[in-house]
Amino acid sequence: MRCLTLATALRERGAECIFACRPHRGNLIEFIRERGFSVRSLAASAPHRAHAIESSASANGNHDVWLGTDWESDAQQVLEIVGESGVDWLVVDHYSLDFRWERTLRRVCRRLMVIDDLADRAHDCDLLLDQNFGRTRNDYVHLVPKWCKVFAGTQFVLLRPEFAPLRAYSRERRSLTGPKHLLIAMGGVDKTNATREVLEVLKQSSLREDLEISVLLGPHAPWIADVTALAGQMPWKTSVHVGTPHIAQVIADADLAIGSGGGGTYERIFMGLPAVLCPIAANQAGALRVMADAGLFKIFESPETLLTTVQAAMTSGVTQPPDVVSDGTATICHQMNTPCISLMRPRPFDLRRTFRWLQNPALRKDFSMKERPTRGSHFAYWRNALQATDRHFFSVLFNETHIGNAGIKNVNREIGEAELWLYLGESEWRHKGLGTEVMGALETFTREELKLDVAVLHVLKANALAIGLYVRTGYVPVEDRGLQEPAFDRESVMRMEKRL
Repeated sequence: MRCLTLATALRERGAECIFACRPHRGNLIEFIRERGFSVRSLAASAPHRAHAIESSASANGNHDVWLGTDWESDAQQVLEIVGESGVDWLVVDHYSLDFRWERTLRRVCRRLMVIDDLADRAHDCDLLLDQNFGRTRNDYVHLVPKWCKVFAGTQFVLLRPEFAPLRAYSRERRSLTGPKHLLIAMGGVDKTNATREVLEVLKQSSLREDLEISVLLGPHAPWIADVTALAGQMPWKTSVHVGTPHIAQVIADADLAIGSGGGGTYERIFMGLPAVLCPIAANQAGALRVMADAGLFKIFESPETLLTTVQAAMTSGVTQPPDVVSDGTATICHQMNTPCISLMRPRPFDLRRTFRWLQNPALRKDFSMKERPTRGSHFAYWRNALQATDRHFFSVLFNETHIGNAGIKNVNREIGEAELWLYLGESEWRHKGLGTEVMGALETFTREELKLDVAVLHVLKANALAIGLYVRTGYVPVEDRGLQEPAFDRESVMRMEKRL
């Protein structure tokens, strides 16, 4: 559901979003399609395998088995769906997947985002979101790459836009009325029929006569008919809302919620709705208890404690949860739409880092440098280079981290062209699609600042990866016209051009 919230917000900003899902029992594939998104279905798990997954997960909270297959097979299937043309962003939200899966998918995405709750495994990503209460970037400092931007905490909750307009009404009306409207939300699917158990407990109670009850269920919940039948037997007016698009209004009109953990928890806190919750998944229990200790809601673990808690609340009143949740959807969308790559004038410590990079013979070979620079020759070169008026040098920054260098040289205003160059300093930065963004930034500078029409590249004929990158970004091989550096071997170097 949070991925659907994010995809909807991105679509409103002009993005095309495609889902890849495995059709486990209780899946929301058709629900996603009904929202207008394309869904690519992965191979289904065998029935006996699906049963084993569910039984194991429910017995010991082991989320590693929830994938339904091994991570290598899953990664290969997703690679086939994405295809060689790739995507700008790959967003993964799955407790069974970690850096191994993410690293495998790197070659078909420019950037990769992870949505996590657990902070219990390493990731290879550019952006990580953990919207859980109390979570901070420090929880991931040893689990993500140094360049990764981490958005952690309840100020970044992905909320659907329907909630914000009703927030003030929800909080203000609840402070003026006594609790008489009860909301039951045990999860959209509620495959264990916890909703029925809650209704049965309430049915035996002696709550106020004018009580109203609203029940929320998703359209694919397996017990809709059973819950609806029981609702008709309740001693109070009881409404069952199935797949309603007006969840925010239902929450705003309620005075107390009985629910489970999950995304709905943060929606209720955002709207100021007091709640009593029951952890229905092992991986929720710890986090829910921390939130309960902070006064965000109360917890019940048995029908008896549920009844006692609800009766006390309905008799003595309820206290709204602290205002700790903010809508982070716009922030995350903005980050995803903001280029990670930027160019700036080299700084002294960038030049020291560059000297270390150029001690690597593999990098010098790719960049056609025959000799290893000494410290003296290196800094002398850069002192002269940065004073030149006919060349432009840049440090390449990824999320403010210096990862390489780029530049523009051999500017020829008579024919309107200039030569571009770039390299990324260390192997961990390569083969992530970053070269495409660097080229785009150089081309923009060439076109808009220098007012030139043609970008030229020289690349080693043996460097197939670089040639593939340049071809994908619109460059074509052409006959050389003599712009090569003296150190270049004409037989081993290819000239490529692109009209800007």
